[in-house]
Amino acid sequence: MANAVESRFNAWAAFASGLQWNSIPAPVQERAVWLVLDTVGAIIAGLEESAAGQVRRCVPRAGASGLESALLLGVLAQAADLDETNLRAGSHIACTVVPALMAGLMESSCSGPTFLAAVVAGYELEAALGRALAPHHGARGWHPTGTLGAFGAAAAIARQLGLDPDAFGRALAIAGTQAAGTKSVFGGTAKAFNAGKAASNGLLAARLAAVGMTAGGNPLVDPRGFFAASGVGEVTMPLPATHAILENHFKFLPCCIETHAAVIAISEAMAEAGGRPPNAVTVVLAPSARVMVDRPAPAGIEEGRFSVQYAIARRLRGGPCSPVPEPFDPDALSSLCPVKIVERPINHLAAELTVHLGDHSRTTRADLGWHTPLDRERISRKFDALASPAMGERALGLREAICSMEDAANAAEVLLPVMRLAIGG
Repeated sequence: MANAVESRFNAWAAFASGLQWNSIPAPVQERAVWLVLDTVGAIIAGLEESAAGQVRRCVPRAGASGLESALLLGVLAQAADLDETNLRAGSHIACTVVPALMAGLMESSCSGPTFLAAVVAGYELEAALGRALAPHHGARGWHPTGTLGAFGAAAAIARQLGLDPDAFGRALAIAGTQAAGTKSVFGGTAKAFNAGKAASNGLLAARLAAVGMTAGGNPLVDPRGFFAASGVGEVTMPLPATHAILENHFKFLPCCIETHAAVIAISEAMAEAGGRPPNAVTVVLAPSARVMVDRPAPAGIEEGRFSVQYAIARRLRGGPCSPVPEPFDPDALSSLCPVKIVERPINHLAAELTVHLGDHSRTTRADLGWHTPLDRERISRKFDALASPAMGERALGLREAICSMEDAANAAEVLLPVMRLAIGG
């Protein structure tokens, strides 16, 4: 079995290190471009978040170091909970891969196509690891964005640097010895720190591999490696028949994605009820979702983003269905009608919501499914809503430049406006 797994690992190293932009299917190319745009928007949204300020105080000269810049950019990408996610992989992938690559441009520039090919390489490698370990890895308390994100970022940087399969494999092994992050920090600003550390650790791993650092055993096979230590057991990593990047979820609300279906359902239910306030609400969630978002008394915005009760309260108080982050409303829950959370084996990103109106009830079901279809207009509107307040008219130019990145001779020039905004310089 070990030889078979090692062979798959080597096949992945050869696949990702040799990935060329012109060999990537057109739908995957397009999704990669929009994924970069979406992540840049999330980075801009994170500028005013508490996590960003805390990291800046401890890392005041982020722009002086690619590693520290990757840390800050990764924190920014996840701080407002607007980063995309991949349900089958159990991870937010782009928030580590894209920041690592952006920071990598500070010392090793590349063309737009090379940058985008590196995005795909990192995304696919991390998604494969996530699928191999899901759901047990996350269920044990590990935060896959932090643990697996180090591998994804390392793979992306290794591809950006043009490392051969041997060095690529060593980069992943070095990433494995740094992989860390637990879900115990959810509801706090350290959740975004996990993403930042993964981006920085992956960048460092690839750079160390590039200058010859060795790492001993294969992280998939070695009984003392990351996968054995994660407690999952047997690991398989077949090359995919379809690209995982096509199965991502774009987020259009600044909160944990497990709350989104409930927000959609309460919005539809109240519209059908003519805005009449309910006497009570019952929400059916999957057990795996309930453990994430059943928080009846959040103390601040970070906890509020992980509270389905707070999400429902905000909607009932007329809060917008908008990607723009809002300050915590401490009074939202004080006037909320009784909310009962019920577990049932439904889809992880689904919710069945019943509003009780005294003389009758209305039940509405929402299900986000396994992925979000590519809606260019909606993603563009999200980006504009997040970037325009910080950048003004320059936001449109940045959006157009990113959407044309595959034609860019220098990716750093495309991303320079957001790099200056986020880290200075």
